[in-house]
Amino acid sequence: MQLINQAGTWLLTGPAVPLVSRGRITALGSTQHTVSVGDQDYLLGMISGLSVQVGDPVTIDWANRVIIGKPTTDAPSVGTPGIKPPSITRFDVTVQAVTSATYLESENRWSDGELLAAPGRSGAWFYGSALANTLVGASVETISIYLPAIRLENTLVLGVHTHAQAPTGAPVLTAQIPLDSARDWVVLPSSLVSALQAESARGVGITSTTGDNQFAGVPGDPLSGAIRITGTR
Repeated sequence: MQLINQAGTWLLTGPAVPLVSRGRITALGSTQHTVSVGDQDYLLGMISGLSVQVGDPVTIDWANRVIIGKPTTDAPSVGTPGIKPPSITRFDVTVQAVTSATYLESENRWSDGELLAAPGRSGAWFYGSALANTLVGASVETISIYLPAIRLENTLVLGVHTHAQAPTGAPVLTAQIPLDSARDWVVLPSSLVSALQAESARGVGITSTTGDNQFAGVPGDPLSGAIRITGTR
């Protein structure tokens, strides 16, 4: 703002309240250009020698209502007054499995205790609704699973299932991936992370077609199958 003495009277020129000093060209004119500032458009002149195009960010001298240059960095977006942008919170949470079991195909039944991943035997961890609830609305950076290996013989296959608890029949594992490393905390690839974030995914299972692998179950190790999630919401 400026103060001007006119015939002995001080006059205040320029805006009566502070205005954002940056805007964006939305239309070009012969002597004045349309500049968008927030949700308002203004017709403003421009200092000589400056060249602008539609879409250019510009710096404004409100006292003289002219465009005086281009900022070296783009202007931050101007939100609606009185409305705060949504806050983003980082989180690092571990969801422990409620139960774990091994499905024995030859006997068509579940066996509690240690988990087996071998031909005809598939282990699974069940989390109730805790895992799905934790992932709702989350922007996930990493998901890891804790695998307390007792015996590792060959390549394992990890996948997701749709069960909050052990079903009556065999678990159906989808989004299956082979695991080269399967001991302690294992970071899951993005394809499996996406599958876990799908609305239908409720738990994780493990199997193998070539080896006889064994893991401690939840009764023997409460961290068995624990899912650690980092991200924001």
